[in-house]
Amino acid sequence: MRCCRIIVGGDSDFMPLSQKVKAAGRRLIGIGTSKNTNRHWAKSCHEFHYYEALVGQEMPEAGAPLE
Repeated sequence: MRCCRIIVGGDSDFMPLSQKVKAAGRRLIGIGTSKNTNRHWAKSCHEFHYYEALVGQEMPEAGAPLE
């Protein structure tokens, strides 16, 4: 099973953490608001989701594999 890390925030201060997570072989998923998220931070994640786009979506079943 491959581990992932999810960071909720849009600040570019997370860039060094992004590099460490990736260097450890972990998948990085970021979540932030569209108005306040640094675009370089969003691009440094394997996946990045804007909070506004997630609101109202159904949650997957517990234990369901990540896509």
